[in-house]
Amino acid sequence: MPGMAQSTTPDQAAIRLRVFGSPEVRKGGEVLRLTARQLTLLTLLAERAPEKVETSILSSHLWASGADAALRKGVQKDVTAIRKALANPDAIVTSSGCYRLNLELVRTDFQDLAQALREGRVVEAAQLIEPGLLSSMRCDMTSALASWTLSAQMRLRDRVRTVAVRKWAAARDRADWSECEEAGRALLTVDAGSEGALRRVMKSVALQGRLEEAEAVFAAFAERARLKEQEKGQWQPAPATVRLLDRLPELARWRQELSLEAADFDGDTLPLVGREEEMQRIGALLRSPLDDGAQFIWITGEPGMGKTRLAHEAIAAFAPPAARVLSTRCTEAEQRLALAPLVSLIARGWVATEVAKLEEPWQDTIVAWVPELAATSLDAVPPDPDPGDTPAATRRTAHAFLELFRHLARSGPLILFIDDLDRADQATHSVLEYVVRRWEDGSLTIVGAGGEG
Repeated sequence: MPGMAQSTTPDQAAIRLRVFGSPEVRKGGEVLRLTARQLTLLTLLAERAPEKVETSILSSHLWASGADAALRKGVQKDVTAIRKALANPDAIVTSSGCYRLNLELVRTDFQDLAQALREGRVVEAAQLIEPGLLSSMRCDMTSALASWTLSAQMRLRDRVRTVAVRKWAAARDRADWSECEEAGRALLTVDAGSEGALRRVMKSVALQGRLEEAEAVFAAFAERARLKEQEKGQWQPAPATVRLLDRLPELARWRQELSLEAADFDGDTLPLVGREEEMQRIGALLRSPLDDGAQFIWITGEPGMGKTRLAHEAIAAFAPPAARVLSTRCTEAEQRLALAPLVSLIARGWVATEVAKLEEPWQDTIVAWVPELAATSLDAVPPDPDPGDTPAATRRTAHAFLELFRHLARSGPLILFIDDLDRADQATHSVLEYVVRRWEDGSLTIVGAGGEG
């Protein structure tokens, strides 16, 4: 991939090219004297290395206009000057009217960025690109160079953002809030105005018991935002940020009082008497520290061991006050009925009212699966005889349930309890997996009880 190749290491490279902020070339620790255009030419080669770059591409970015022959000669003259300054003619390789930067001799910021991302050092990667590509270049840019600089910087930001989001998700699943903090700070560096990134940092810092620091992170962000918005009016945080700010003390206490890991709970010693530890563990998960996220709690054990009672009592004791709780049970008789447990979850009065508030096509898709809703709605479309008959319908159905649960979670945390979930059909499992993977805003907890299979 251009700009991401590695050959030299920082210690091995005698020649060092910096491209972010104020570009420069160092050899043996000494800054070499190169013109702004020559530094730009090196940056263009470095971003594409180890691939070759055509002379016409270089000239179109370095000069606004000119005869082709003169432009080619100009590129050749600059390359010769760079080789002379580097005292190494092999640093730039010429091949069939193209030029290539020799990464065995030159170490660049692009290589440092690639290595940092491979090793998961996302904060370092974000700080490296933060100054901007050629942002302190003291010369007039051609329109082609300005456009290239902007698009290249966006690609680099996207690359860092993608790795940081993956790091956040993996660390969150392990409840590793230190790693979450690192990923969140990287995202906030890449997108300094993103309240989503701000909330990730605030949550992860609070969950490590550092309440004052979490509040300071918000205060610093708010100050920058207000200064930026002075001419447009008073800045106000998003509702999700306000809710999180109010919950910071609770999150800090959660970390201090309940240092528990998410795990499956075996029912070996049930009935419920003596299951205080399991109650506390489930309770810690139900009082989820994530305002905007989905989690799955799986309670396993042999039949008759009290899994259902444990789940009901934990939900009653630990569910947040504003939580909405929906419960259902999978039966052996309904195993061959697609989505039977999900249909039973929503085939009730208040949920049916909420279904009517969904936008199309999601409302019609849900109604097609629930005959009770179709029977009471004059505007409802007739039920599809087999909504899961095609792959497209299956995905549309899964997304319709996602939209419904998102809607239900707007007024507060949503908890779905599905007893004997191991008996559910494959379509139900697929829909639940789809919902959890694509969940974004609001809090969703799915509690499933069943056998170990």
